Amino acid sequence: SDLVTGGVRLAREVCPAGKFVAGSVGPTGEIPAPYGSLDLKTGVDLFAEPIRILAREGVDLILIETMMSLEEAEMAVRAAREVCSLPVCMSMTFEVREGRVHSAYGVTPEQWVQAAMDWQVAGVGANCGQGFAEMVTVLKAFPAGVPVFAQANAGLPVQQGTRWVYPDKPDTAKKWVEKLIALNPALIGGCCGTRPEHIRLIRTLVDAGDYDS
Repeated sequence: SDLVTGGVRLAREVCPAGKFVAGSVGPTGEIPAPYGSLDLKTGVDLFAEPIRILAREGVDLILIETMMSLEEAEMAVRAAREVCSLPVCMSMTFEVREGRVHSAYGVTPEQWVQAAMDWQVAGVGANCGQGFAEMVTVLKAFPAGVPVFAQANAGLPVQQGTRWVYPDKPDTAKKWVEKLIALNPALIGGCCGTRPEHIRLIRTLVDAGDYDS
């Protein structure tokens, strides 16, 4: 509770006028039914607590992210609808295997978009994964004409001594960020391992608009 409250307050302190603070809600770490033991009611209750605090502290929207199954995503969406009236966006983590794009539970971008339409959420997209290069492939797999957002991580971390280091630095990620922007996502940002310099790069490239597709 204190971590959620403190996070929202810090974000509010630095949020420019006219911009928004999203309340991030990640997965429970439990395996949802029918694959595991996390049933719908328990899952909704688990998600409801942090979402209630985020809403109380004044976020502008709820961002349900790093989902891997439709079952757990539905729990989070239901919880948000039960405890607040804020807009809800949702993001899934996809992987690329043998040319196919799907989540760890086999959900495709097409199925993810259909779920977003069925649940009438305000926004849908992809986050995390294995870096900016993979996110280009993921975004291309989404249905054409659907506004989606993309938040790639800075690659998979590798251990260097006692530290975990993310390989995608701004200079190596630049060409992939250009390709992502050329796909015209509704929003683009960063996930695990991205730092202010990554976000600054994205902002610069979006403003410039002179990259190759």
